[in-house]
Amino acid sequence: MYFDLYLKDDSYQAYLFSFFDAFEKWLGREKVWSGPARTSFLRFVQKCRQLARYYGDADFKPDKVKKLLDDERNVQALNWLNQKKEEILRLRTGGPAGK
Repeated sequence: MYFDLYLKDDSYQAYLFSFFDAFEKWLGREKVWSGPARTSFLRFVQKCRQLARYYGDADFKPDKVKKLLDDERNVQALNWLNQKKEEILRLRTGGPAGK
């Protein structure tokens, strides 16, 4: 939710990055998840954070965004991340994201 709000309004950036940090800390404390499951959620948070940084970068580099999820397999919500990647490319370049 914060990610979508951030894409619409930069004022949500602090909330988004605070959520990333809090979720990462919670994953470290929570013992219910197996190692591989915890790792996949952690990779999700890391990739979301990286994608948000690329989006907000004044020197936007589409190639970095396009390559962000190459060869990623152990990431939760990979389809969602790919959708956000395409949305960011569309928003920042002013056209279709392309491949």
